[in-house]
Amino acid sequence: MSNTNTQTEAEDALLDPSVPNNVRAGSARSDTVVCDVAETTILERIATPMLLFSGALFVLLMFSWLFILPRFTRFDVAGASLTPLEMAAYTQQQNVQLATLEQKRDELVLPQTDPTYTALKSEKNQLPDPLLIRTALINAAGTVVTGDATIAIKTLDVDSATNVVSITGDVVTKDPSSMTQLAAYIDAVEKMPFVSHLQRPSFTRTQDGSGNFHSPFSMQFIFSPAQ
Repeated sequence: MSNTNTQTEAEDALLDPSVPNNVRAGSARSDTVVCDVAETTILERIATPMLLFSGALFVLLMFSWLFILPRFTRFDVAGASLTPLEMAAYTQQQNVQLATLEQKRDELVLPQTDPTYTALKSEKNQLPDPLLIRTALINAAGTVVTGDATIAIKTLDVDSATNVVSITGDVVTKDPSSMTQLAAYIDAVEKMPFVSHLQRPSFTRTQDGSGNFHSPFSMQFIFSPAQ
């Protein structure tokens, strides 16, 4: 009660015009010092409790993070109990396996997307086709024969491992020009775009009982589709 009266009297003194200025200034400084001391005292009194509270809260949160939360935030997957971190890794692993299985499924349903199918198809296209080769050889024969001459392809063998094509045939003419016809035919075969390393046959000529001349031949070349 006395403090209140003293404070009231001090305020009245500050408001009273008859009070000198130096007295007013002294009263104001006294009030400022009292306020500073009060604030300092309050901070000193609450510093220790706040520090203790912060430390206790930190310890409680760490304890909860390490022991309590893992116990109540575990997932049972396929008979195993996983933590959140383990669950994230497990989910990523399952997504990778799912993508792999979907790719295999697509390869089974759509074999055109299988890299193996594409590789086999490309390899097959690189292999020599006996039917196409025979057709090309017969067409080449038709461009070089003259008169009544004929060129017959008797056998055609293709080695798919080495791309070696072996041919046997016979040139038949009614005049002794069978070897000339054979030479022209060999030149035509050698100029074909898929023929390389042609082994020229030997030139022979025989005559049968009907008076026809024969020049049998046997030659080999390497099938090269890139040429």
